[in-house]
Amino acid sequence: MRRTMLWMLLLASSVSFAGNPIFVRDDGPLRWDTASPVVWNPDGGSLGVWNGSTALFEVTAAFNLWQGVPTSSISYMRGSQITHPVTGTPIDVTSATFNLVVNATNGENPIIYDNNLDILTAVGLPQSVIGVATVLRNTGTQIDKSYALMNGDWIDGDPSDIGEISLDLFRFALLHELGHFSGLGHSSVNHELTSGIGACPAPTIDQLETMKPFSIGPETPGLHHDDEMILSHLYPSATFNSDHARIRGQILWRDATIPIDGANMILRPITGDCDTLYEMSQGTQAGVSPGEFGGKGFYEFPGLAPGGNYTLLSTSILDGGRYPLDAAIIDDDFWNLNEDYFNPPDDPSVADTVVAGAAGTTTAGFDININNPAGPGAIATQGADALTVTQLDGVTPLPGETLAVDIEFGLTQLDIPSGAQLAFVNRFAPTANQLPLRIERLEASFSRSQPITGRPIRLLVYQDLAATGDLANATLIYQEDFTIPAPSGGGAIPFDAYPLTTPVDISAGEFYVGFFDLVADAADAFPFYDQFVSGNAWTAIGSTTPGSFSAISDGNFYVRAHVTITPPANSLMLSWGDPCNVASFDGQDFAVYEGGFSSFGGMLDHQPIACSTGLRKSWIVPPGMDDRFFLVTPRVGPREGELGTGSGGSSRAPTTSCATTQADSCP
Repeated sequence: MRRTMLWMLLLASSVSFAGNPIFVRDDGPLRWDTASPVVWNPDGGSLGVWNGSTALFEVTAAFNLWQGVPTSSISYMRGSQITHPVTGTPIDVTSATFNLVVNATNGENPIIYDNNLDILTAVGLPQSVIGVATVLRNTGTQIDKSYALMNGDWIDGDPSDIGEISLDLFRFALLHELGHFSGLGHSSVNHELTSGIGACPAPTIDQLETMKPFSIGPETPGLHHDDEMILSHLYPSATFNSDHARIRGQILWRDATIPIDGANMILRPITGDCDTLYEMSQGTQAGVSPGEFGGKGFYEFPGLAPGGNYTLLSTSILDGGRYPLDAAIIDDDFWNLNEDYFNPPDDPSVADTVVAGAAGTTTAGFDININNPAGPGAIATQGADALTVTQLDGVTPLPGETLAVDIEFGLTQLDIPSGAQLAFVNRFAPTANQLPLRIERLEASFSRSQPITGRPIRLLVYQDLAATGDLANATLIYQEDFTIPAPSGGGAIPFDAYPLTTPVDISAGEFYVGFFDLVADAADAFPFYDQFVSGNAWTAIGSTTPGSFSAISDGNFYVRAHVTITPPANSLMLSWGDPCNVASFDGQDFAVYEGGFSSFGGMLDHQPIACSTGLRKSWIVPPGMDDRFFLVTPRVGPREGELGTGSGGSSRAPTTSCATTQADSCP
């Protein structure tokens, strides 16, 4: 998958380190080969008030700061002046030659000077930009080409154009951009603190990380410990790993199963010295890591003092800067020994000590479970009408409902290789009490980053009667052509409806629904995509044959199926209202229990018949014995509410339960 923005090749990020790499493939972060120095090529001419020789001195000095990190193995070497890719002659890059230079495959890594806003204006970047840099080309995980562009108008001595900044601030911005050139992304450690920690005052400018996403720097440009650690993680010295310890863990969402990418993890030493507290802290985003350890939601901190004591915080990044992963918005939660999903027993404000192991070792298991705001509540109405039971005739369909793979979390876009036609479908595995069902329409939400109203698409429906979970075993049973309508609006994520001319009946197994793009794509991001749900999305390029699809392990498309269900005759429809604490804690699941009336004279015999209703407030019970009773309770992850009390006041505790009882107090 590729994403193209201006002239830069951007790759989807999927790993976390102390600090953050700039881009990551599924097989690891992009990095330079350090077997030989990274060669950089200077522009011709001046940079602001710096003449050519002074500009060379300043760029060299900034590279030397990165090269001087003792725990890293990367080195740099100045090459020849940037040359014209066609003529091979040395040049001073302008807007006329900029695209040629950055797209050239001549082995040069240009450091470009813009002294009159010529290049910035031509490529559509704001004139307020001090500098930009990124990786331009790679082979696998190896960086083949990077570049940096510095805006010399900020230090040209003429405040009448865009203004002036100090030379030291410009040097800091240059140092930051050469971090990107080297493969480093943005970090968030101290710069979002608006007050101090404990008895310490807020951090000073000198204690902010160099790779924060904005250019406020110290009077004397330098590197923060966090910057040195990400550089050393990408390019370790011979003794970096053996001399230091590591910790790692995973951050999970409120149901204790969904990992969270994009959460910001901050590790701080436990110390009474305020300078050490801020200067030796590290930050990283939790994200999918390469096969060496774990996957989604994992994080790792290297370079730790053996036996060192730390606190670990999971928090949000709110600065709006671009990071390797989209920022996850979560409540602050410290790691502690009582890690759980509820408070109590887990107080998210309590930070227990994280102890690093011996030199050369990695200590795993520092997992954080983001707390729920409350335990599951009781069903809102506690009277005789709390649960409605309706007997079904086997002929009348139930009111239509929308089947959807979860779309609560990470809205993003799946990018399409240039010139490709993408087919994309979601897998649906209906439960036994949802069959048979009739698919009446599909609903989808497409990115409007390009004008796509009127674009032709083909609706696809596949069925796998054996429910194997593999689209290769399914059969294409329906297709119909549509055009994408004008945006309908409504809701944070509007869906367009595509009614089937002939509804499709599904009597058994699983089904897949989606669309085939009938237009060869020009590298625009087309379908919306949710990166947090696994095992439901399938894609094919230029084909609708089931065997040509590939499963995407970590996501699903914004495609839903609106269906009607006609359960067998004498089935029972159970329905109920909201939990009593729904106002403070929406999105609870439910567990359904069944017992026999004959047990009322002694020990109640109710057992779970469904430990999840998929968050629906209804459940179909197939035909069965008479003289049954049913109980429903809210459930969240490993906790469920109470099942009420009998006429004698004793709890209706089941002999077997779906989860541990922990009810929220109800108003």
